[in-house]
Order: sequence, then structure tokens, then C-alpha cells
Amino acid sequence: MDRDWRGLGHFKLHRDPRHAVVMGVCAGLADYFGLGRTFVRVLAVLGLLFFTMPTLIAYFVAGLLLQPRPEALDGDEREARFWRRARVEPRGALAEVAARARALDERLRAAEAQVTSAAFRLRRQFDEL
Repeated sequence: MDRDWRGLGHFKLHRDPRHAVVMGVCAGLADYFGLGRTFVRVLAVLGLLFFTMPTLIAYFVAGLLLQPRPEALDGDEREARFWRRARVEPRGALAEVAARARALDERLRAAEAQVTSAAFRLRRQFDEL
């Protein structure tokens, strides 16, 4: 999968067989919505208690229709947290990216100021002698 398009897979709902108890549907839902797996499993058990047949049908249909989570998405945990936040809270993720861009821009400006200074040129000329 091309790295430039890698983030698009984070916006799809998948089963998560790596963290599965039965088929990985609850783990996939928890990852998709940024919730704890235990919380989603408790909700599923409550659904089973109060709405047994609809919950069973929905769970097994989801288990059959959802694709397993691609291994390519299991890379960096920091990247996974970013994409989860982008899916759940897009404005916050955008603000985080903007803050990182501003910090990088400030570092670049400082580096450019250092490299273009007269003192840097003078030191370089002395080093070349």
C-alpha cells in the first residue's frame, strides 16, 4: 500500500482479529470510534441480554461482511492515535497538525537565519583555509 494513501485505511471500519474474543467485531468498533474494547464488549453483552436475536444477527453479519484489519495499519502507535483522533475529532487533529507545521516553520526560519548570517559565512571561509 502506498504510504501517501495509507491514512485512508484508518477511516474504514474493520474487524480486528488480533484483539478478537469471537470475531473481532467489538475490537474493530472500539478502534474505529476511539473507545475501549472492554466498554464496547460490555455494550454488546447488554445488547445480548435485552435484544438477543437482533444483536446476534447484527454481530455475525458484521463479522462476515467486515474485512479484517490490514497489517499495514498496525505500524506506529503514534500514527494510529493521530488517525483515530482525525476520525473522531477532526478539528482537534487539524489543530495539532497546524501546531506541528508552525513549530517546523519556526525551526526552519531559525536554521535559515543561521545559515545566511555573515558569521556563518566567515566561519565557513576559515574552515576552507
